[in-house]
Amino acid sequence: MVGKSKEPSFGEGLLEGLREAVAWKRGDVALEVVNFDRMPPNRIRAIHKRVARFARAFEKRFSISAATVKN
Repeated sequence: MVGKSKEPSFGEGLLEGLREAVAWKRGDVALEVVNFDRMPPNRIRAIHKRVARFARAFEKRFSISAATVKN
């Protein structure tokens, strides 16, 4: 097609990623490393409480247990 840039397909992108992983495993390339700061425990507790509240509201509204949804 004229004027349309060729975007790599999903398969091409997947193959490129696999080639990169193999090259890294062999030691041929160094991949970028991204470090994330650990999440503080109080933030984890707050997230857990919100998820639990949502699960209880979901169970009540739809009469489906959170365990059923999780599984």
